[in-house]
Amino acid sequence: MKDRPNFSSATLRTIALAVLLWTAISMLGALQTYSDNLRGGIDSHYPALLATWFLEYAVPLIVLSAGLSLALSRWPALTERPRHVFALFLGLVLVFQPAQWTWMAWMRGYLDIASLGDVWQLLRKMLLVGWFSATGTFAAVLALHTWRRARERELAWQRSQTDMLHLRLALEEQRMLALRAQLEPHFLFN
Repeated sequence: MKDRPNFSSATLRTIALAVLLWTAISMLGALQTYSDNLRGGIDSHYPALLATWFLEYAVPLIVLSAGLSLALSRWPALTERPRHVFALFLGLVLVFQPAQWTWMAWMRGYLDIASLGDVWQLLRKMLLVGWFSATGTFAAVLALHTWRRARERELAWQRSQTDMLHLRLALEEQRMLALRAQLEPHFLFN
C-alpha cells in the first residue's frame, strides 16, 4: 500500500484560499481590462477576458501557491534556515519563473521563436509580467506558513504548560493524601 501524504485541513484551506484569491484577482483584472477596452472603443467580452486572465495569470500562481503550501507542510525544515529559504527562492527564479513565462508566452502565441534574438525579445516582454506576482505569492505563502508554525509551537507550549500544571496538582494531591494518612491515626488513638 502506498503512503499517502497527510494534508492537514490548514493546508487544504490554504489551497482553497489561493484558488479563491487568484480567481477574485482574475475577475478584477478582467473587469479593469474590459473597462479600459470600453473607454478605448474596443469591442470586448468580459467572459473571454476573464478566461484569459484566469488561464494566463491565476493558473500558474495557483500552482505555485498550492505546490509551495504542500511542500512546506510536508517538509517544514525548508523554512528553518535562511539558506533553505534562499534555495526555495532560487528554485522559484530558476524553475517556476521560466515555466510561468513559457506558459504565458504559449497562451499569448509568442512562442514562434526563430532566432536567439527572438528569445531575448520574449524574455524582455515577460521579465516583469510575472516577477512581482510570483515573488509576492512566494512571500505570502512563506509568511503564512511561518505564522502557522509559530502558532502551532505556541499551542504546543501552552499544552505542555497545562500538562505540567496538572502533574503538579496531582503531586500536591498525593502529598495531601499522604499527610492525611499520617495524621488520621494520631487523632484516632489520642
